[in-house]
Amino acid sequence: MNNFRFSFDFTVLILLTFFSVRSFLNANAAYQSDKIETMVEIPGAELIKTGDVILLEGNSFVSSVFRNFSLREKKYSHAGIAVLEGQEVFVIHMEAGKGRGILKEKLRHYCSEIENRSYAIYRAGLNEQQIQTLLGRIKHYVSIQPMFDLEFNLDTDDKMYCTEFIYKVFNEAAGDPNFITLSSVSGSRYVACDDIQLNSGFRKIYSHSYLN
Repeated sequence: MNNFRFSFDFTVLILLTFFSVRSFLNANAAYQSDKIETMVEIPGAELIKTGDVILLEGNSFVSSVFRNFSLREKKYSHAGIAVLEGQEVFVIHMEAGKGRGILKEKLRHYCSEIENRSYAIYRAGLNEQQIQTLLGRIKHYVSIQPMFDLEFNLDTDDKMYCTEFIYKVFNEAAGDPNFITLSSVSGSRYVACDDIQLNSGFRKIYSHSYLN
């Protein structure tokens, strides 16, 4: 009975998430505005490496919805991959919102305290060859310009959600389809932020809260 109750509740959550996010993103033009650069000192190329995953704890309605996809640790709501160009750190990520998809933006915009409560940097145990493969996969997805996937379907590459992008890029780079594993409820499989955060193949190298 408890398992049935959990499955029913989660199925309802998925349905509510789908319709709530879709309605909110289509209706709320303010959500599509460019992010404001953080005024707080953040790590740069002295700490961050290409391939690091930057997890965000957003403070919006959509962020609270996405956090609830995590089954174990409902902390983070968004994820992107750091890419260094000289001494500048950029983040490649899938952005929700009408007309949005894969984006490249400066870390200082991505981690803005206006839109986030905290962020953390996680590093995967990949070798240099795997990191180069990772970069190649990122360039591939940037070239095909996928849109944000409001149906959360892992079978499509022309539409993806943020953690799906992380999942596909890292599993392809590692040559291991289970490098990042999936969450599963009632037969539905998907990638949540805690599937990255709690993955043994990643280690946290930095975190910061704007609330302190």
